[in-house]
Amino acid sequence: MTLTPEAPGLAGRAPSSRRAGSSPRRHRVKLAIRARLLAWSAALLLALSSAVSLLPPAALAAGPVAFSFPIGAFTPPAVSAPAWAVAINGQMVAGSEETTPMATASTAKVMTAYVILTQHVIPLTGSITITAADVAQYRAGVRADDWMMPVKVGEHFTNLELLNALLVRSYDNTATLLAQQAPGGLGGFVRLMNRTAQSLGLTEAHFADPSGLSPLDRVSPLDMTKLAVAALANPTFRQIVAEKTITLPYQPTVPNIDRLLTKDPAAIGVKTGWTTAAGHTMVFAGQETVGGQLVTVVGTIDRVASYALLYQDAEALLQAGFTAAGQVYPLTTRLAFVTALAQALNLAPVDAPAPAFSDLPATSPGYGYAEAAYQAGWLKGVAPGLLDPTGLINRAEAAKMEVMALGQTPLADSLYLDRSQFKDSAQIPAWALGYVNAAARLGLYRGYRDGTFQPALALDQSVLKAAISQFETVATRVQALSSAAAPPSP
Repeated sequence: MTLTPEAPGLAGRAPSSRRAGSSPRRHRVKLAIRARLLAWSAALLLALSSAVSLLPPAALAAGPVAFSFPIGAFTPPAVSAPAWAVAINGQMVAGSEETTPMATASTAKVMTAYVILTQHVIPLTGSITITAADVAQYRAGVRADDWMMPVKVGEHFTNLELLNALLVRSYDNTATLLAQQAPGGLGGFVRLMNRTAQSLGLTEAHFADPSGLSPLDRVSPLDMTKLAVAALANPTFRQIVAEKTITLPYQPTVPNIDRLLTKDPAAIGVKTGWTTAAGHTMVFAGQETVGGQLVTVVGTIDRVASYALLYQDAEALLQAGFTAAGQVYPLTTRLAFVTALAQALNLAPVDAPAPAFSDLPATSPGYGYAEAAYQAGWLKGVAPGLLDPTGLINRAEAAKMEVMALGQTPLADSLYLDRSQFKDSAQIPAWALGYVNAAARLGLYRGYRDGTFQPALALDQSVLKAAISQFETVATRVQALSSAAAPPSP
């Protein structure tokens, strides 16, 4: 899969980075852009083109950028696991026996935690007091050689403490202590686990209990990886599974049972497991920045002979994922593009009390610029309240965002009305068509040598630099034309 075209696709200058030491005049121009562009955009449109029609409002709704990680870029390493699956940035890229249902062991607790955190049937602020029945369950588990958290009658635990013990220490009885609080008790919770699996599209998943001890628990490596990707999108889940140690009531500080966290600096959790039926199994995840792109590799390994081989396989698959990403990236994420555009407009970062996007934590680099862009009106996100900050930005979305940032409106082609000047106009999404036309008319983007625009093409880092440089050039011209079109002061 070719990710960068032969021609740069940008009008004007060759790729170059924006220089911090720009002239005072250029700095003042940037400051003036925000204040004056919106007021005089109509005058500029008259100067640029005549007899143009606007796209109907329904055509302006933007959708998420579609990008497919080239599966051929991933070279599977030699692993001992007969069954496994790997996803890179949420997309499944490779596997072996990945669609075959396998015994889950304690990896089933990923679904238990996911249900608790997303279905809100068990409040984390709630608490329990250990009863004689709970102690009897603990003793029965010890006799069966299950992995149990020691409990005594009268001990007090919050549900958040139990969730930490479930994910970090993998205690089997904590799964029951949590699940039995759900409406319908333990059986009601298990039914909810299976309904949640269906809603996530996990076609090869069936849960019989919340701990994974039942021999009837079955999930394919592919479905377990999909589940882990969904679970890691929850900030509480992500934080807990990444903890190397925790302190629990009535216990000293204890280590995470997932030793990959101490073996591989890229590891961010998720869950290990073992039963006689499942063998050694693991859901793993890791993150690294590759070519300026935050790359998250998530995978599942099943039926491994030992924990040593389990961690060896996980590290090999993580490294293979990062190596594959290095062949594809550097590409530009949506947040990186927003940040660069906001800096080009000299927007000051905003520390908003109520974040505009639920998937962009306030601790994220670039958060302040995204909030500033949202308040300026040219950043809408991929859906209400969602930015998809690590998603890749393509030429169609970039063109729309730049036109909006300049305070301009979409243009329909004066000859073809609702079509574009480009040969692949049918491939340009309806929400982007007018903005692509406006971007071409403004000189922000141009077509390739074959006359196409290639709207779905992701921007790499060199194209990003050229795009921002060209944006600044066009912004200066827009400001000058706006000033010339402004009526004289009274």
